[in-house]
Amino acid sequence: MGSVKKSDFALIDGSVLTRFYDRRKRKPTKFYEYARELMGQENVVFISKASSSNTMLGGIFGDTFYLNHVGSLPGYFKPYYDNVGVTIFYVRLSDNKPCIRVEAPGKISESEAGRLIDILQTSSVSGYPYVLRLAHNNIRSQTMTLKG
Repeated sequence: MGSVKKSDFALIDGSVLTRFYDRRKRKPTKFYEYARELMGQENVVFISKASSSNTMLGGIFGDTFYLNHVGSLPGYFKPYYDNVGVTIFYVRLSDNKPCIRVEAPGKISESEAGRLIDILQTSSVSGYPYVLRLAHNNIRSQTMTLKG
């Protein structure tokens, strides 16, 4: 936790809600025990590029499917607070790139979301935060090395 407190933001690849809360059983998963301390941090942000959640729009497909067809310019959709304790919003960081889902522990304001979006935009490549792209590529190359 020490390094999380020292950084401006700690970006975590993937949805915390998927790991944290089983909506079918309506109860926290085992991950909750490990993530409880993370959830108390104001600078922890979870980024999901392939979310299948439909909690915002309630459609047959995930919200990102519909939002990706709304337009192609950078922008965001107003944050909303999930009763599990996470603020969620969708953002497109670059022209003609898919939307990403952002989850921040606690309740954050629209202006705080805007500040976070500004930070994400300045550090993104092809519409995705560069550090997460690097982490993803490093894990993939290490996995390929271990298999090979």
